[in-house]
Parts: sequence; structure tokens; C-alpha cells
Amino acid sequence: MMNNRQTTRTSANKPANKGLTALYLRLSKDDEIKGGDSLSIKHQREILEKFAKNNGFTNICCFADDGVSGTTFQRDDWQRLVAEVEAGNVKILCVKDMSRLGRDHVQVGMYMELFRQKGVRFIAVENNIDSIQPETLEFAPFIAIMAEWYARDTSRKIKTVLHAKGNSGKHMTNSPIYGYKKSAEDKNQWMIDDEVAANVRRIFQMTIDGKGPYQIARTFSDEKILRPSAYVAMRDGYDIPNPDDKYNWGGKTIQNILDKVEYAGHTANFKTYKDSYKDKKPIRRPADEWVIFRDTQPPIVCETTWETAQKCRVVKRRPNSTGEPNPLTGLVYCGDCGHRMYNHRGTMAGIYDSQDSYCCNQSTKYPRKCTMHYIKTSSLRTLILEAIQSVSKFVKEDEA
Repeated sequence: MMNNRQTTRTSANKPANKGLTALYLRLSKDDEIKGGDSLSIKHQREILEKFAKNNGFTNICCFADDGVSGTTFQRDDWQRLVAEVEAGNVKILCVKDMSRLGRDHVQVGMYMELFRQKGVRFIAVENNIDSIQPETLEFAPFIAIMAEWYARDTSRKIKTVLHAKGNSGKHMTNSPIYGYKKSAEDKNQWMIDDEVAANVRRIFQMTIDGKGPYQIARTFSDEKILRPSAYVAMRDGYDIPNPDDKYNWGGKTIQNILDKVEYAGHTANFKTYKDSYKDKKPIRRPADEWVIFRDTQPPIVCETTWETAQKCRVVKRRPNSTGEPNPLTGLVYCGDCGHRMYNHRGTMAGIYDSQDSYCCNQSTKYPRKCTMHYIKTSSLRTLILEAIQSVSKFVKEDEA
């Protein structure tokens, strides 16, 4: 069985001739856990090959999908098998039981009809179904419905367990996020991974300094820092996925790291949901619907740093000719209308020497919503410095 759980073909036979005897094998993660060796790919193969030999079937070719749910039919080897059926190359198709075919009775029924139209003899060994004996097919729809019910019931039970786990404040992910690792004493407890925690802190600080996610990604790539999936694989002793790209950071990776409140020491559960057990892609919930448990693990960044980084991500800060963005962008508001003032790096019409300044853009809209307000960045910085000096003087003179 493949460790990476990928869909894989388990036979070197190449379906080149007509009149194939196709043996189809499938194993999902849930089947493996509950069925053990009795449902393994190896066990299925042994059963089907013995059955084919005892019945004198020849020109045998195996198709296998390992680690793929029966609720989806987008499986690599299944699609290859269907292509062979549609091309008229398959004479006999054998499965261990109907659930190996799939756990969606509507889709199973459609494929059963395809087999009939193409003259394929379909056999489910352990269900005693053989299409050359029409009376055995009468039970096939009921068996398919029960297989689908099993998948729905399993999904419901798993969801119940996950909800209980999530509501208890435990992490719902099996593996800690980048920057953390499992505690040796308690697998549910995360501890800081000192080898890469500095990278996480640096990402938040670079964001506060005005760098965008793609700028940060380029910097990390240029510095040959292992991307998260490559680092975790190396740390845990697995093969690195896409080793040629092990230093290739993406902007989305940086964004995902910045999104996680876990770096401030909290746990956010129920971020996503699925409308149906058949759905493969989860739907993201709004942040105000998350269930957050505070102080569940040591923070990598303080809460102030995390919140400041989120504020800095809201506004795009354009770098000047030196490559440095204006740190005040997104923090200056009009005193009259309350709207954010926008940073300008050039001379505005009617204003002398207004390079690097802030103005209220509500005065330029039609109809006007405010009067022209304008301040140079240098003047703004002077005012801020005077305010800091005034507060500092007050503290020194009267600390109590």
C-alpha cells in the first residue's frame, strides 16, 4: 500500500486487447480503519484473482484506487477503467462487493446501466451478483443504497466526534501548523518548534513593516528557506513532496500563516463546514462564526503583533523610490468626515510642493462629501513625535 495515500494502479498489465477481465479494487481511509486486513487492497486482489482463476477468466488486468472515498467517482484508475469499458475493451468486470464500486446509489446505477449497454458481465463476488443471472441483479439497488447509507452514517458519526472535540477546545487538525510541534507528553498539546518559529515571527514583522505576502515569499525563496510542507516532511522523516520546489514559497502560504489566530496562542475551531458528506471542498465560515478558545498553547507572536499585522494587511502600502512604504498609510483619518486619508507621492493640482502627503479624497468625489484636507507626511510625523514627547514627559514627571 502506498504511504502517501495517492490513487495508484497496482498492476503492470496494460489493457491493450479486447475481451479484458477487469478486476477493480478500492480502499478508503475509513474502510482501512474499520475493515483492517479484510478490506486491504492486497486481500481484495487475492480474492478476485482466485475467483478469476477458478472460473477460467483470462486476459486479467487490475485497476486499484487506494485511499479514495467511495462517495466520489473521480478516481484515477476508475476513470481509466470506465474509458476501457466505453471503448468496448472490457468483457468481464469483477469487484469484491458492491461497496467497492462506490457508495452513491444513483451513480452506481448509472454505471451498472453503462455495463449493460456495453455488454460487460458484472460480478460482485461476496454479494453473489452476476449479471448473466438477471435475478441476482434485483438486489443490487438495495445493496447500493445500504452502501451509501453506511457512508452517510459513518460521516455523521465522525462529524459528531469532531464537534465534541472542537467544542472541548482541542485542535481539530491531526498535525500542528507550521511553527508548532506535538508535545511528547500530550499529543493534543502543541509546543513551539524553535527551528522555524523565528520564520513565523519574521513574517508578521515584515507585514507590519509594509511588506506584502508575495514580497515576503520571494524573500524566503531567495534565502533558500524550506517551505512549510517540505520542512514538516524532513522533520518527520517523510519524502519531501515536489523536492525541486522545496524552497519555493507562495504568497498564499504567507497569507495562510498570517490568517491563523493560533500563532497568538489561541485555538479557532469550526472555520469550515460541508453541506453534505458527498462534498469534497469545505466552505469557509465568516470569522465571527468561529469558536475560539484562548491561551491553548504558547504564543509565537504576542496578540498586539498579530492584531497589528491584520490591520496592516487591510491597506496596500505602496513603496516609494527607495522601496520603503509609508508606515502611516491606513492609520490617518479625516477629522471632519472620518474617512481614511490617502497617501500621495506626487504634486496635487493646486497645491504647491505636496509631495508625500495625505489628503481626504471625499472632497474630490461628486457630489462632494467633504472639503479639501491636506497634510504633509513630514508635518504629520512632527506632530506624532511631539505627542510622544509630551506623553513621555508626563510619565517621567508623574509616574504614579
